[in-house]
Amino acid sequence: MIPFFLDLKDFNVAVFGYGDVSKRRISKILEGGAKIDIYSLENVEISEEYAYKDISYKNCDITKLTDQELEDLIKKYDIIVTSIDKKNNERIVKISKNLKKMISSSTFESEINFIIPAYYKKDDICFSIYTGGKSPLIAREIRKLVQNYLTDNELEIEIQEKVRKLLKSNDKTENKIKNENNPVCDTNIFKNQSGRKEILELAFNDENFKRKILNLINEYSKNKNK
Repeated sequence: MIPFFLDLKDFNVAVFGYGDVSKRRISKILEGGAKIDIYSLENVEISEEYAYKDISYKNCDITKLTDQELEDLIKKYDIIVTSIDKKNNERIVKISKNLKKMISSSTFESEINFIIPAYYKKDDICFSIYTGGKSPLIAREIRKLVQNYLTDNELEIEIQEKVRKLLKSNDKTENKIKNENNPVCDTNIFKNQSGRKEILELAFNDENFKRKILNLINEYSKNKNK
């Protein structure tokens, strides 16, 4: 497996079961913009938390469905999440994989092809970690460390974003510019990724450079808005 981020807008997701595991996965999938149908043996009231989301509950006893009926049901969806008894999880995983569906299960992790890992999202930054089921506790603690780091370094992230945008904006400028201190400055270095990386590392590690670059960004922004 390899990790990747997926925009779930307009994806149809079937969730079998509505226990604690399913609820955690549902909340994550909803953040991706998916439409979810929950199949549960018991009638479930729509939670106020999901009242305005693309989510519906369907009363269904999976044990009474034949494999063909279950296959016909699964065919309608892009992603399958199952968190019920082991026997029916196995049926759903097998059918879903035969249909080339993305499938996540609370059991048979070695057989599934879709993992919903522990993650933390702040604005446009998203960090996730998966331990292959070996230690969810370790995954949780590492997520907390990253979460604290991002919270403590909000200014640093903002500086990096502004510097990167400023450097990339030079792609549309002339190759040569003039200023008072440096008669001719070759901006071609900004078009090269390694050149931009060097500047970004300076902005990250050198406090003096950081102050200067912030002043330049502020001046640049003022002039641009005139």
